[in-house]
Amino acid sequence: MTSAPKAVVWVDVISSAQQQAKRPSLQQELQAYLDVGYDGVFESGRMDVPLKLASFIQCMKCEVDFIDQGSSTSVSAPMPVGMNSGDGSVSITAKNSDIQLNIYSLCDDEEDIEEIHADGEGDGDDSAAPVVAGIACNLPHRQLDGLWENLYYDHSTKSKLLDYAATAMQFARAGISDKVVSCNRLVLLHGPPGTGKTTFCKALAQKLSIRLRSFYKRSRFLEVNSHSLFSKWFSESGKLVQKLFEKIKDEIEDDKELFYVVLIDEVESVASSRSHGGSDPQDAVRAGNAVLTQLDRLKRYPNVLILTTSNLTHMIDSAFSSRVDLTMYIGPPNLEARYEIIRSQIQELIDRRMLNRQTGPTTNRQSILPFKRLKQRIRAADAHATATNTMEASSVAAACATTSSLPLPVEAIDDPDVNLGLKIQHVASVCECVGGRVMRRLPIRCFSMFHARTHGIGTMEMSVDEYLDLLLLAINEEKREEEEARRQQQQEIGSEIPCSNHSSCVHENENDASAGTSTGTGARAGAPYALPHHSTSSSNGSAERSQVGPTSKQVDPMDEEMTSAR
Repeated sequence: MTSAPKAVVWVDVISSAQQQAKRPSLQQELQAYLDVGYDGVFESGRMDVPLKLASFIQCMKCEVDFIDQGSSTSVSAPMPVGMNSGDGSVSITAKNSDIQLNIYSLCDDEEDIEEIHADGEGDGDDSAAPVVAGIACNLPHRQLDGLWENLYYDHSTKSKLLDYAATAMQFARAGISDKVVSCNRLVLLHGPPGTGKTTFCKALAQKLSIRLRSFYKRSRFLEVNSHSLFSKWFSESGKLVQKLFEKIKDEIEDDKELFYVVLIDEVESVASSRSHGGSDPQDAVRAGNAVLTQLDRLKRYPNVLILTTSNLTHMIDSAFSSRVDLTMYIGPPNLEARYEIIRSQIQELIDRRMLNRQTGPTTNRQSILPFKRLKQRIRAADAHATATNTMEASSVAAACATTSSLPLPVEAIDDPDVNLGLKIQHVASVCECVGGRVMRRLPIRCFSMFHARTHGIGTMEMSVDEYLDLLLLAINEEKREEEEARRQQQQEIGSEIPCSNHSSCVHENENDASAGTSTGTGARAGAPYALPHHSTSSSNGSAERSQVGPTSKQVDPMDEEMTSAR
């Protein structure tokens, strides 16, 4: 008999310092409310604020993590998990979960965002403007609020990175000798452009500043502008790197209660392979050596975490790669992530009255099913069809389980919420090989097409069905434009240029026996919800790689990832 998964419920409460000062017992009252007074089901997302505490709380958020007691691994549940017992899910309540409460205030002053200069405000040259080597701010910050909740990756990617970073900081606080256990607290996220690596790092810094509040009273975040270290005084890049890290050490050296996160975006700019020196190889070598030396020195401080990103891992020096504790590949979003991106966009547009709340009898924010709940609904429909020998419903449910597109009419399943979810799922399948950055800008393109049809922007509202139809057209236009741009580049340089997300074009076949998961490359223009014209088998999403370095064979990291997955 397998034991039921244990749930850890993280409740994050935003309250200003003034509000907390007016209610010193806010922590105890909220804890008592969650442990005893709350009789609902915990679901990841926003929570209703208790009426008697409404004037002291700005926002309450809930995130549910499962701990599989059989494997002792935690799995984050970004989707709502408390559902009706009839669909086979687990209802998370105060009785069967461990509640962790965090109350914090957001920094929102523009003055709090500070430019960090690496050249001593123009030392030695009064006429020269100082080099802005980075932007720093205190955490948690209002500008980063909501980033974590709106990142959609493979179900374990976020929890894996968060758990690792928190564990690395725990080892540092415990004083574990680095001569026995190597821990540089250095993380590298790599993958194609537009997959959200930089945003992921910022969201992680914000989340850690909240989760680790019991250990650190203050948190600070620095985003290093790697390119600026080479844009000026080009022959002295090593000195600029050294001055930047000295400023970091000045902040953390005498403040053990400060949690400091450093983000080095496009780290290959300052840690490039010394065998590829570029136009000034000596300067590149000096800069690379300075980075390695400063990283080794920062390791002595237990309150520092360094996050890095790269699109070009083959250009990173092997000495830097060997210091990285965790290397994680962030690829294009898989089917579930694409579905959730589209669903969140529709919800936002409905909330802002840009989309009609009705498409069919009853469609509102709550009836747009999350991907996991959609699969559960289809399982329930299939089970009901089997029990009642309803061949028509059973055949449709079987189609849902084997393909991302339904044979029309989808109304054969008598559930408008499921029908809408299947339409969104089909659009998500057509978005295969489309990065998250591109998907985020598609709504504007859809509305511009809608305004062109209606001869003006006076009418802003359209139905969800109309929006999904236009979204299919917008996706196909994006793909055609990308293909045309690649052809033009190919003609200019006389060689083949692969798609920016080339490996993800190996079409995924996400074999889940509930919601339709086989995907295709796109739908015919003007034929929404048509069957895809072909598909092949592969897995997609985020995965972890153990080693990155320029000394290995030069293989596209995404192709290598797909080969490993297969």
